Amino acid sequence: GNVLLVHDLSGSMLTYMHAGDTYLDHSISNAQMFVASMSTGHRVAVVGFGGCLPGGVDDVWPAPMTPEFATLANKVSAIGAIGGLSIPNTGCLTPMGVGADRARQVLNAAALAGRKKTILLLTDGYENTGTPRACTHADPVNPCLGNPATANLVSDDVRVFSIALGTAAWTECLVCLTNQTDGQWYPSPAPGIDLAQVYLDMQQVISGDDLYRSDRGTTGTGGDTYETFFEGADDLLYFVLKTDRLDAEVDLELRSPGGSWQNAAAVPDSHVERGRGFLVARIKDPREGAWGYRVVGEKRQDYLVAVRSDRVAARLEIDVDSKGR
Repeated sequence: GNVLLVHDLSGSMLTYMHAGDTYLDHSISNAQMFVASMSTGHRVAVVGFGGCLPGGVDDVWPAPMTPEFATLANKVSAIGAIGGLSIPNTGCLTPMGVGADRARQVLNAAALAGRKKTILLLTDGYENTGTPRACTHADPVNPCLGNPATANLVSDDVRVFSIALGTAAWTECLVCLTNQTDGQWYPSPAPGIDLAQVYLDMQQVISGDDLYRSDRGTTGTGGDTYETFFEGADDLLYFVLKTDRLDAEVDLELRSPGGSWQNAAAVPDSHVERGRGFLVARIKDPREGAWGYRVVGEKRQDYLVAVRSDRVAARLEIDVDSKGR
């Protein structure tokens, strides 16, 4: 499918603090983690919106604006672009409908036949400027009904998955928007590992890939080692580590079946993407059997560690003369 991240860059995003960082810092970290662990068969793009941006919207990645397959090179490029997101001015308003409509346009221009079109919308929900609008205050219970941006999303079969950012988010708007587009909304998670869990759950719903398990813990408590058995049917495995504090100095070690503990980056056929507050280890053609994974490093740090697969569909090629068939 085509997945387009739509990120709120209005001034209100700076107001919520968590573990010494703004909600914007944490939402950027989690968005990067999401991209790093995306299935390779899906395509991704990123749009930002805010009242202080020219026209209310910013085509963040890629350029030109066409969703790109989540290859390793593209994911690295997208992660870098997301890391550069910022709010131009703390007094910016929120043109949410403008951002959603721009995402819809990008998806329509690039969508292949049969591919799902999905928007991940991160916002506080307080749309207060811009045209077209996704929500108004005309109906407090269903504020998105009859608004142009919502109607466009519905007519073009674009599903919206929304995350309410901040404890004071206008959730009625987001609930209405996701209900009308057959999507799903997530109520105001804390910006650290709670938001990471939302992303993992959302990724499983969107992609259909397997989330084997996810665990939470605190480093140094004696329960930081885990084990999962793999059947050998997976083409790629992802080990995802997210910390509640963005500057926490923690790392991930893996033990392949029959092997010894190694830093994730040292495991054969691995690729590790690190960022502020997250690590994603991608293992190609993993061996069947029991895999161990453990969180090491700085003590007393809250974390989430998860394992998911990327099942790549088999392709059968038959070289025959098809005349008359």
